This record gives sequence, C-alpha cells and structure tokens, in this order.
Amino acid sequence: MRELSPSECRQCGTCCQKSSPTLHPTDADLFFTGVLSLADVYTLRKGEFVFDNISGSVARLEEEHIKIGERPGTRICRYLGADGSTCRIYDSRPAQCRTLECWNPDPLVALYDSSKLERQALIRDKSIKELVLHHEERTSFARLAEGIQALASGGPEEPILDILNFDLYIRDFVMERSLLEPDVLPFHFGRPMIQCLSGFGYRLEGDRGRGYVLVSETGNRPSRPDPGRV
Repeated sequence: MRELSPSECRQCGTCCQKSSPTLHPTDADLFFTGVLSLADVYTLRKGEFVFDNISGSVARLEEEHIKIGERPGTRICRYLGADGSTCRIYDSRPAQCRTLECWNPDPLVALYDSSKLERQALIRDKSIKELVLHHEERTSFARLAEGIQALASGGPEEPILDILNFDLYIRDFVMERSLLEPDVLPFHFGRPMIQCLSGFGYRLEGDRGRGYVLVSETGNRPSRPDPGRV
C-alpha cells in the first residue's frame, strides 16, 4: 500500500464530523445533475447569528449561506458514511470539501471569502422566487435587530411579533396550498424565526394554541406587562 504524504487527504472524516460545507456558485451543478436536492440543504440567512468556523467566534452573517444538512442533533455532515470516514458523494463533493486541506487552511480561507451560492440561483418557479423575496423583506434579520433594539429601549414588541407571525404564516401558506413540501422549507425560508430569537437575547414561551410570551433571556420575565401573542 502506497504511503500517503502529509499533504494528501486521508479521508479520515474529521472535517465532515465538525461541520457540513457551505455551498458556492459552482456547486449549483450538483443540484442540476441530481447529486443534491433542495431537501438536502438549508439556508442561513443574512444577519443571522452563527458560529464562524474560520474565526472561531459567533458573528452575524453578511450574506446568506446555503449549507448541506447535518445529522439531527449533531454538526456531522449528512453525507458522512456509517463508518465515520467515507463521504457518500466524494466524487461529486462540493467546492468547499474539495478545497479543504487540513494541513493548510489558506485555500479554504480564500474560498470562504468568495461569493456564496444563493437561493435565487436554484429556484426555478417564479412565484416561489417572489414568495422567498417577500418573506426575506418582511422577516429580515435587520428588521428583527431594529425591533429588538427598540424593545430594549422601552419600545413596542408588535414589530417583533409581526415578523414572527409572518414567518409562521408563510410556512403554513405554502404547505396548505401544496406549493412546497415540508422538507424543503429550511432551504426556502431558513430556520424558523422563533428559533433565532436566542441570538438576540430573547425567547418565546407557550404554544400556538394559547399564544406565546416574549421573554428576555436575562430576566426570565415578559418584556412588557401585557405581552403580545403569536
């Protein structure tokens, strides 16, 4: 057996266990050729709080990222084989996986700083494209941040609740009308906004039947005496 040099991939699976790849424009062909489907990926939206593997810190995204999904409850790429080292799409793996050299991070850092694949490049249906754009406008993280900042200064919570309500509404709307299947919602609309509140220091308690209470993570109390409901 040929001995591998220190600068060759050993296919040990370590990188695949730490995170799934973010996709770049050249990866669009993986969808058009059937290697990937929209149900295999999810979107991290512009302005969302994420852990940045390059800097090793939490930061807000300056642009949207489309990522291959992970195994539930882990950071392990969904395409890592059961043996823990074999990639199930290795010959057609995304650009980030092809670029990564664990012994030399420079090529990956350069790729990471380049443009990312965007949802609009993959959505073929014009009406769905418009829905995604409308959702992005109504529920942008910039709007959420403005609402949170105003709330912290004693402002109303209604702008925040409007964002959360619309995010829930649009997901129900496309499923009730059979426009999209549930497994592609994370790609089209990203994570539910309710799940993203913690990055801004808040959470919701309750359920959709009784309504939700907006709670500060620091005080464990409703942000206002008469909390709004979603």
